[in-house]
Amino acid sequence: MTNLFLEFKSFGWNATTIGLVGTIIFTIFQAWGLTRQFKTIARKQSGKSIPVLLFSSFVGVYLAFGLYGYRIHSLAMIINGLLGFLYLRVYIAAVQFPDSDGWKLWHALFLLLIPAMYYSTHPQELLGIILFGATSLLLQSPYEIFQKKSAGAVEPRFLATFTASASFWIIYSIGIRDWVVFASNAIAVLVMIATFILWFKYKTAAQAA
Repeated sequence: MTNLFLEFKSFGWNATTIGLVGTIIFTIFQAWGLTRQFKTIARKQSGKSIPVLLFSSFVGVYLAFGLYGYRIHSLAMIINGLLGFLYLRVYIAAVQFPDSDGWKLWHALFLLLIPAMYYSTHPQELLGIILFGATSLLLQSPYEIFQKKSAGAVEPRFLATFTASASFWIIYSIGIRDWVVFASNAIAVLVMIATFILWFKYKTAAQAA
């Protein structure tokens, strides 16, 4: 087992182990948050304020991340990468409604990240490009809410679980000394906090109207 996954080489009371446990737990919660987001879209019959570009990109990003975890023998990354399938589910649900930004054929280009990661001779450098690209796309979340002045069909439990999960990835990345993962998740936490603040602002305003 110690040769199979890097986390078990230094198993104990340290950042790697704490991060492993936390990321697995919050990957499960994040899966729950994505499921709630899917159900909110279905219940409201609306894709309003849903950042469809973000969700389409995260399909490729998460699956490539899981593949990177396979290459470096990271159990936490492999498990987390499976969330890519749930991002695909939410994307498909959102784009079918006319009040969303709709699907674009070029959204499928993000799937090329998967074979790119598989064949790359410099996977860590490629992951850095992918993660910082994904982090910049994360800005679509607060932008969509601010632009439309509406909380729309955005699910707060998805925002909360994503933020909590990213927080444990910060701890985990310190343990394995992966500063690319650390920096991208630190930025992601700040962006998601801003998103939640905007969601709360416009949700409260809509209820008061």
